[in-house]
Amino acid sequence: MKAGHILELDARSLSVTHRYDVGGQPLGVALSTDGLRLYCGNEHGWLDLVHLPPEDRETRLRHAVDEVALTPTRASCTRVLRTAGQVAMADAHTLACVGTLEPGGLPRHIAFDRAGTVAIVANEAGWVDLVR
Repeated sequence: MKAGHILELDARSLSVTHRYDVGGQPLGVALSTDGLRLYCGNEHGWLDLVHLPPEDRETRLRHAVDEVALTPTRASCTRVLRTAGQVAMADAHTLACVGTLEPGGLPRHIAFDRAGTVAIVANEAGWVDLVR
């Protein structure tokens, strides 16, 4: 992914079915439940929302976004803003900010329990935050 591309592969043959040129250094992708929206953080400082075929258009949100995750309901897109020491939550459809957590350090990866009531945030500064 360091070449600025996201590749969509056929699961059986592993052949490339689609290539999305997002630039920068894509890191962490999440797919909406309906399979029509692909969210991708980018180490060069933005979040890409790619509308998958047939629309195939892209929305870019400029923030120091490193990684993204969707809540299990796919209603919220969570963005890790590592250098700011923050985790920001956005509406998955509009990308409008709905809240921010400030765990400090260098938050890196985020995961949710099945219900979406607990988030686990791994931090490069040497700890893990449990957020309820």
